Amino acid sequence: MYLGPSGYEVGFVSSAHTEVDLQEGVAKICAAMDVAFAEEVVTSTV
Repeated sequence: MYLGPSGYEVGFVSSAHTEVDLQEGVAKICAAMDVAFAEEVVTSTV
């Protein structure tokens, strides 16, 4: 799956994507949003 970087771009899903592919994509997008919008900022101590 490909999501364009702009809100004006269109995302396409092909018939090659299975239900499992789509579920995996949704899970990863949700996980990324959880990180992006987390209230706690995690900083590296390295």
